[in-house]
Amino acid sequence: MEPYTPHAVQAPQGQAYIHVNSGMVFPVGVGPFTRVGVTRYSENAYDESVGYSTLVAAPGSEIAATVYVYPAPQLRSYGSPPDVIASARAYLCASDFSRARVDIERAHPGATLISSSEAVLYNAGVMHNGFQAHYSFTAPRFAMRDAVPVRSELYVFCASERWLLKYRFTYPADYDAAPQIDAFLRGLRWTIPSALN
Repeated sequence: MEPYTPHAVQAPQGQAYIHVNSGMVFPVGVGPFTRVGVTRYSENAYDESVGYSTLVAAPGSEIAATVYVYPAPQLRSYGSPPDVIASARAYLCASDFSRARVDIERAHPGATLISSSEAVLYNAGVMHNGFQAHYSFTAPRFAMRDAVPVRSELYVFCASERWLLKYRFTYPADYDAAPQIDAFLRGLRWTIPSALN
């Protein structure tokens, strides 16, 4: 059986795109960000990403954002106490974060890790725990320019028992993108049912 080839998915123009398996809704815009594309990575549409970018008047302040939604690793609890289950789930989330970091480092061998830590996100009044890592590297091509020094931020959250959300933000290294990234993280409302509790 041949491996699945990721491909672009047509999103409804001017309307929200819904990842039907998880129920996650991706609006046309989130603050200063505009949706620019959807990519599917699995035949059953369980694994998809949605790209956003900021519209800027001058070069040097572009931000590319990508949100991935995909199944969480299965956890077999066998009637374990809640604290044991929570600990096991946190371990699985941390393992996925480690894999995501390896993916970045393989794709960008010259990447420098600036920081890596736990993360907390308040989304729609609910606190979610996860992980974050910040990198710097030179992107061969970014925002229609060659060899651009960039910062790249990774966030991974176990959104529910069944789904993970991963965010990637990339922007020019000398630009302060923190306010826009924070606005995006808070502004893209999680609509995965069990993530609302």
